[in-house]
Amino acid sequence: MMIKYLIIALTFTSTSFMLKNSIDNEFWLLKPTSGLIVQGTSNVNSFACRVPSIGCFDTISIVKGTSNSEFYLNSELNVSLQLFDCGNRLMTKDLLKTLKASQYPHMKIAFNKMNKNLSALQNSSEVIITSVIELAGVSKKMDLHFTTKCINQSKIELVGHKVICFSDFGLKPPTKMAGTIRVKDQLDVELKMLLEKQMVN
Repeated sequence: MMIKYLIIALTFTSTSFMLKNSIDNEFWLLKPTSGLIVQGTSNVNSFACRVPSIGCFDTISIVKGTSNSEFYLNSELNVSLQLFDCGNRLMTKDLLKTLKASQYPHMKIAFNKMNKNLSALQNSSEVIITSVIELAGVSKKMDLHFTTKCINQSKIELVGHKVICFSDFGLKPPTKMAGTIRVKDQLDVELKMLLEKQMVN
């Protein structure tokens, strides 16, 4: 009889834990209108290379951790480097060559953990997403800082900025005209993500 009650208690506890986890979990759709801007400077001028639209949907799943400032994500954003447009054909070609696009055609951003739940965010809230950026075959763990814009109860926009360097990924900044024009190592990356919450039955 004692074993029977123990089995019932364990079953109830397991079911309650699963139900709680399913309630805590969230799913958000990353819209294809999300985009990316990379800005840099040379000893001559500044430039901006854009991916106006990533061109595909992706789902971000969120699981609550052991504290209210720990939420785990399971999503990887793959950005085709061929989508970059620097507003100048030769400049775009130089960027793709520098990033070794023929060998590594995608920049990958894996979202791993964040300090706030998306559902709890309000306008101008700040959220930090711990991510791994892979570029030219080299991966770097980085914290991405985002500011939110709430469109409605189920749609939000995250705008994040991160300063990275070519050298972070073992790359050399491009040069032109026998080195008289030199692009600086530092880049300012802006990632804009439009997210829509998915209802789970």
